[in-house]
Amino acid sequence: MSDSMVDVISLVCCVNDEAILKRDLLASESVQTEHCSLKVIRGALSASSAYHAELSSSEDRITVLLHQDVYLPLGWIHRVMHLCAQLPADWAVAGVCGMDSSSIIHGHVWASGLGRVIGEPFEPITCVSLDEVVLIVRSGFDVNFDPKMPGFHLYGTDICQQALQAGLGVYAIDAPIIHNSRPVAFLDQGYWEAYRYLQRKWKHRLPIPTCVVPVGRTTWPVHRFNFRQLRRGKVRRREKCMVDPVSKASELGFDWYGQNPRNGELL
Repeated sequence: MSDSMVDVISLVCCVNDEAILKRDLLASESVQTEHCSLKVIRGALSASSAYHAELSSSEDRITVLLHQDVYLPLGWIHRVMHLCAQLPADWAVAGVCGMDSSSIIHGHVWASGLGRVIGEPFEPITCVSLDEVVLIVRSGFDVNFDPKMPGFHLYGTDICQQALQAGLGVYAIDAPIIHNSRPVAFLDQGYWEAYRYLQRKWKHRLPIPTCVVPVGRTTWPVHRFNFRQLRRGKVRRREKCMVDPVSKASELGFDWYGQNPRNGELL
């Protein structure tokens, strides 16, 4: 694999808020300047079913599934291709934030919901689950999203488990983004449904660490998270914490100073 594969990468996003899409993803330097396609899916019944259909019909070698509230800094696509080219040959799924088997989080992301950067620069590392904020799926393997999985949560954990069960690699890579997210106040009914679905599907592999709560044999991790949020008063408090993603990416040095996507020269 080489950086020249940039012309066979596509971006896909499930959207339910046009204003957020315009503010973040469509404003991305990387989307505006690099050679890749962006497909927007509206009205999806679940993220997993929508992405399953997309991967089933795609001819691209690499598909990036991401949230509408993500800003991709200058050079991000080239950075991803550069990093993916360095991964072991067995890699099937990658992401920008994940959990390893020891429940240690690996990532380098600005999270507006937390008001801070998660993590710091790191080398690619094997993970057992990846946050759905960005998922990078490589074609050529029998790994796809589960069309029966409900809602818009934990589908990243599911596809990672599929890859691992097939003996393939799952990795977190250092490709910083701005995640212009709201604070997570409460794990709602949609999260509960996804959690229970994974409990049934992967009961032989539990517990599974995730970036929110571990998927275990009971629902206690979800209850504990919600109890803590109630105790901290965060269920009622929904701070306005959005940032100007262009300015924040520049401030944090997230623009990639490798190959300039505008003219192919080194920055």
